[in-house]
Formats: sequence, C-alpha cells, structure tokens
Amino acid sequence: MSNYLSQKEMAQKLKKSTNTIRLWVENGMLNSVNPDTYRSDGGYRFTVEEYERLNHLFGPDALFQSEAAELVGITKQYLGLLAKTNPPGIPSQVITYGKQQRRIFRRADCVALKLALEKREHQFLRDGGRELDLYKNNLRLFDSFTFEEKKVVVVSTNPVQLLTENYLIIEPHGYLPISKPCLDLPYEKKTGTIIFSFPRPIDVYAEIIDVLSEMVRCLGNKNIRIFEKEDSYFIRCRKGKIKGSKSDLKLLNKFKVEGYLTLSGDYIELDGEIISKHTNYNKKVYQQIENIANEKNYSFDQTVNFLLSRIIKENNERTSL
Repeated sequence: MSNYLSQKEMAQKLKKSTNTIRLWVENGMLNSVNPDTYRSDGGYRFTVEEYERLNHLFGPDALFQSEAAELVGITKQYLGLLAKTNPPGIPSQVITYGKQQRRIFRRADCVALKLALEKREHQFLRDGGRELDLYKNNLRLFDSFTFEEKKVVVVSTNPVQLLTENYLIIEPHGYLPISKPCLDLPYEKKTGTIIFSFPRPIDVYAEIIDVLSEMVRCLGNKNIRIFEKEDSYFIRCRKGKIKGSKSDLKLLNKFKVEGYLTLSGDYIELDGEIISKHTNYNKKVYQQIENIANEKNYSFDQTVNFLLSRIIKENNERTSL
C-alpha cells in the first residue's frame, strides 16, 4: 500500500492529529481503503484523491467555528450569530461532518473581521440600528402604563413612541405619566459582556416586555445599551443583577448570545464569559507563546486560551479511548 497515504501522513498534510483522522474515519467523514485491515496495516490508508477532496473542502485556510472564534477574539456563539445574520456578518459554509452539520470559516475572513471589530467598524458591532435612550422626556424605556384607558408600552423615549393594545406604535400628544428613572448604579468596570438578541414584541402583554423593563431599571444608564433593529433588539450589558424569576431566567437564556445567567433568590445574576487571572510565566515559555501569537496574528491572551483549549481537547480524546 505504498501508493497510499498513511494515517500519519494524512494528519500532517491536513494539519490535524492522528486521533482526529481516526475519528473522521469512524464518523464517516474520511473514507479509508482498508477499513477491515487497518489494525494489521498499522493504521488507516487513504488515496491521494481522498486527501485532495478533504483538502479542497477544508484547505489550510479553513477553520471550524471554535477555532475561528479564537482567532477573531469572540465567543463561538457570537460568531455563529454573525454568520446567520442577513446579510451575514462573516462568510461561512455549512458542511456535513460525519453525522453532524458543522460550520466552517476562512482564516482570511476571520482576520478581516477581527480588524474590523478592533476598529469598531463592523456593522453588527455597531448593532446595525438606532441606539435607544433608556430614560428621556420623563419616560423609561419599556415602562408600561395606562393611556386613554388602554395599556401602552414605551418603545422609544426620544421621540416618544408607545406600543398600543392594537399593535400600533403611536407618537402621543398631551399629558403622559412620569416613569421612575433607572437605578443610578456606577459604571461596572469588571471584565465581561452579556449579549442578547430579542425579537421586537408587538403585543403589550408579551412577557418579554416586563423582563426588558426590569433590565433597564436595574442595570441603569451606565451598564446597558439597547439598539433597535428592524425586527429585533440587540442588547449589551455589563455584569450586574436584575430582579426575576425562574421563568424570566428561562426566557433570557432563550435569547442570550453571550454570557452566563444564574438565579440567586429573587435575582438573576448576569456574568460575562471572561475571567481575569494574574499568571506568572517562565521566560522561555512566555517567548514561545509570543512567537505563536505573532505567527497566528493572535493576541497573547487568545494564544494562551488557544493552546490550553487544544491541550484539554487532546486530553479528553485520550481519556475517551
């Protein structure tokens, strides 16, 4: 079988581990020529055509979602959301990966997105819509009250716009009730962001409105930003807590893009996905990490997370054998 590629050669050409090649064969993604005799042959064997098929599909520029997210410097959930927007915030392709559907990205597109995010020029980061004032004209965003004997919800404070029971948005004239302002909380300096993408409610009795109102009230002007898109609200929060129930937690998790939510008594605590730790490095190890960071165009933190994730993944693969 000298005319065939060995399992090790296939791994080297595709820049994957031999364990990954084995898993690809077992999952039906790679077709070997010796599925029945691979043990006595010292491993799987592959035709050059099979390598070319996989190389064309992946190539050296192709990354899975977790790898692409590491390169961009965002979570894979956020990257997935960017890929699914219309138009997409980053090009991608969905492929059949064994029995699964997996999304892959091109390294060049990831680098371009990373640079755009760093310059804050990316449309989705600007949220593609109008930033809403949380409290203005004596009204708090998403506050509800009775107007002309019907329930209304404040969907804009500047200009003042109300969602009515008839599913209409009106700009009222005359006297309106005064909302209680947002809590005057200090700017939360802790690392981490919680991101949501909520559909814009059209019913004043939708349960999501009460949750949105509580978020605005509890987090205040300094720790939450809300952007209005055509049919959704894009919300970015800093760490904090809001008053809520188990059902509220379930609702928030449904529309969460990034971050962690936990229920503690009568409050839902919002936490980011980043944990800051002070770490000392051996000088030689530090230099090696710096070299990898420069090679991959990563930040130092991204490189450390990338290396640790790879080690953890390889360890899990070994222990699962």
